[in-house]
Amino acid sequence: MNTDHKDLYKNLSRAGFAARGVTYGLIGGLAFMAAVGSGGGTTGSKGALQTLSENTFGQIVLALVALGLFGYALWRLVSAALDLENFCSDKEGIAHRLAHAGSGVFHIALGIYAFSLLMGDAGSSGGPDKYVADLMSAPFGRILVGIAGIIAFVAAGAQCKKALNEEYKSHTRIPDQNGWINPTIKTGLISRGVVFAIIGGFLIFAAATASPDNARGIGGALDWLAAQPYGSYLLAFISLGLIAFAVFSFIQARYRMIPDPQ
Repeated sequence: MNTDHKDLYKNLSRAGFAARGVTYGLIGGLAFMAAVGSGGGTTGSKGALQTLSENTFGQIVLALVALGLFGYALWRLVSAALDLENFCSDKEGIAHRLAHAGSGVFHIALGIYAFSLLMGDAGSSGGPDKYVADLMSAPFGRILVGIAGIIAFVAAGAQCKKALNEEYKSHTRIPDQNGWINPTIKTGLISRGVVFAIIGGFLIFAAATASPDNARGIGGALDWLAAQPYGSYLLAFISLGLIAFAVFSFIQARYRMIPDPQ
């Protein structure tokens, strides 16, 4: 890969982090508005993209976000294929690379959905329960759904571990003079971990009860938080945490070290 191609790859990767920041910023912002009674609502990634598509300026942003989502997918897939993060080939390293590949596939699908919104042809893609129903209808489907729930729990733990051990510092150059950055990053990662854990719990519950309707995505996890005692406070706290994760994504867009593909 020549220098021009490497620069393009890095720029697309950074655009991907920015696109992730916009998506999580919308999710968190809309949820916070709902928590304080100022409109908004609880939604996931697709709902956030739909919000962008509702006016002309938002559609311009959506087009940029769609491009960024493909850039993020490219980074994840190339990183997994070439082991750019030096995860190695032991069991843990392979698990990390598979997680990167899975994230890449997810963001390709999200990018396609964003472009379908721009073309006015998004249709009704269904929520998490539809995907779980499709998976559950396959051989050993309930087991696969349960495994997906366990993976979500593992991802939740990984987010919290990354925050508590400050593992993000190994690949992101944090400006020393900005004392607010580390607390913001930690809050964002832990909040995302909480959401992943709730999603994992509902996936396992869906598998145990053979009921796809029990599965929830990000929006459903936020709905569940809001329904708990002191739910508006819980929702406000986690939504601010998701906004903090959006800030972390923008920080990564600027400061993350992106290895050159060979």
